[in-house]
Amino acid sequence: MKNGSAVLIGGFSGGILRAALGLVVVTPIATLLVNLVGAFLLSFWTYWGIERGAFPSWVNLGVGTGLIGAFTTFSTMSTVTVGLLSTNVVLGLAYLLVTAVEGLAMAGLGFWLAKKVGKAQ
Repeated sequence: MKNGSAVLIGGFSGGILRAALGLVVVTPIATLLVNLVGAFLLSFWTYWGIERGAFPSWVNLGVGTGLIGAFTTFSTMSTVTVGLLSTNVVLGLAYLLVTAVEGLAMAGLGFWLAKKVGKAQ
């Protein structure tokens, strides 16, 4: 019950945050920002919080699966990419490449920062 509630509350919150960002920033850029921030946050949370055992499992599920999972959006990224590819192949491929390369870089940065913060504590 606790796990499901944590994912539900985290998912609701992540969806609201993504929707709010979508109101401020236009779609291809908003989707890119959301996914890059999400890649960083999930990597950081995994290596800082979960690996240290700092939080109970229901908190990890609520934050990782719920909040960050709902904040990021693979389906919207896919839809944006297909839309861009159908109108401008170069732009669509560039968007896909930037998403993949920068997403990996942000995940790496999250991992690095989590390890650095973990050692400092």
